[in-house]
Amino acid sequence: MEEYPEAIRVTDQEAHAMVRELAKSDVRSIGGQVAWLIRQEYARRYSQPNELITIESALEAAAALKAAAYEAQGPTDDEDRPRRSDFIGI
Repeated sequence: MEEYPEAIRVTDQEAHAMVRELAKSDVRSIGGQVAWLIRQEYARRYSQPNELITIESALEAAAALKAAAYEAQGPTDDEDRPRRSDFIGI
């Protein structure tokens, strides 16, 4: 395994608490969480937008996926079941 000469020290106590909480909720190590955050920021800064996907179509796709996840959970009381419009703000 390749060794990396740099170590990252988080001296900001608030930031350290935040990354620790994020890592715990995402079931990652702190180092893994920091790497994930760096990749997210790198992608945000340097990736090119996909002209074939609009924000509206991405929101609709996310709503469809969430609705499908609820459907996969099996039957529930219809009054408690979220509607597709609950996810896309209609």
